[in-house]
Amino acid sequence: MMNYDTIPVLFRILLMLGLFLILCGSFYMLSPVFRRKSIPLIIPTLCTLVLSAGMMLLYTADVRSEKKDLAPTAVSRWFCELPVVYIIILMAVMAVFLISLVLHERQLSKTTLSRSAVKESIDHLPTGLCFYAANSRILLVNHRMNQLCHVILGRDLQNAALVWDDLCGGNIQPDIVPLSMGGQPSFRLPDGTAWSFSRTQLSDMLQITATDITQLHDLAQELEQKNITLEELYQRLKDYETDLEVLTRTRERLEAKIGIHSELGQTLLATRSYLLDNNENKVIPVEAWKRSIALLQQNIVENSEQFTLQTLIQTATAFGISVEVTGQMPEQSAVEKLFLEAATEALTNAVRHADAKALHIFLTETDTDYQICFRNDGKIPENAITEGGGLGSLRRKVETAGGIMQIGCQPEYSLTITMPKGGNKNI
Repeated sequence: MMNYDTIPVLFRILLMLGLFLILCGSFYMLSPVFRRKSIPLIIPTLCTLVLSAGMMLLYTADVRSEKKDLAPTAVSRWFCELPVVYIIILMAVMAVFLISLVLHERQLSKTTLSRSAVKESIDHLPTGLCFYAANSRILLVNHRMNQLCHVILGRDLQNAALVWDDLCGGNIQPDIVPLSMGGQPSFRLPDGTAWSFSRTQLSDMLQITATDITQLHDLAQELEQKNITLEELYQRLKDYETDLEVLTRTRERLEAKIGIHSELGQTLLATRSYLLDNNENKVIPVEAWKRSIALLQQNIVENSEQFTLQTLIQTATAFGISVEVTGQMPEQSAVEKLFLEAATEALTNAVRHADAKALHIFLTETDTDYQICFRNDGKIPENAITEGGGLGSLRRKVETAGGIMQIGCQPEYSLTITMPKGGNKNI
């Protein structure tokens, strides 16, 4: 079989070129296989490197001895006398191994993140990141954090702990607007963006994060402006409610005065008719005068600031109506005032509409509520009750204070008001 000495010179050159390429490929693959620390790949790569280098040295030694007419070494002579086919097979095996190793490395590079890939990805994040050790030595920082540090503090990020202290302490550039300070400082930059900084303790390092809160800050300012507008609108509605209440009271007083004027006019006409008529059997209009006097007394009492339940009973007696009270008035003055207003309205309706002779007031108290119920023995309304100025105003006051007002007609007319304990003190 042919050996190295018997093959043509061209084949010798090609053989040496093939060994040189295998040697270069082995050197190229040493770094990635050692970086991955894969023993099954490190050993074959080292063997390929050693074999290709040794074969080149033995062939080179034989060629050198021939040119200088020197006696070759025994090892070189033995290797050159080996059949070339064995050498080619060995070179083919090493070449196939290197090609497969290169393909494997390319596939891993597509599916595995390297350090440079991780750093590049972090640099392209819109969020600023900085990782540093306990001794303030920076381990990793991206471009965004460096940029923010330069804009806000006016210097590069060198000492992470000092940068964090300056951010929390407000040691910033004059054109930077602080939005909040302390453990989570935030700032508005000259370009209009807003950034919030936070620090997190990891296992063996610390992380500073800068987050873009421009949209959130703008929404917060918009919400604050809307709240101001709503507060102004609420105040206007409150003023309108106050004006409406005053108008309603004025109208009720006017209606009461008109009613008193009408009642008094009818009484005067009845009295004039009695005085001009000589009929001895004609009845003296005493009841009409009692009603007129009672209406005048009620108008005076309603305008008095010292209106009490006893005053109400005296007024009802002037109307010819007896009042029976079961229970006691609540200790909460605001609720008592509202109950007295309801009692006045119940007495007025009993006189004007029901022609009642008795008014029953039931006062009860539970752990959570006060309740008052009014009933009279007068005429039951034939149609549905329409809440006019008096009942309508009373319902608004009750519901504004968080209470409940109910009106019933069966089996008798009733007005029930339930007020929670500890509710609105300013009814």
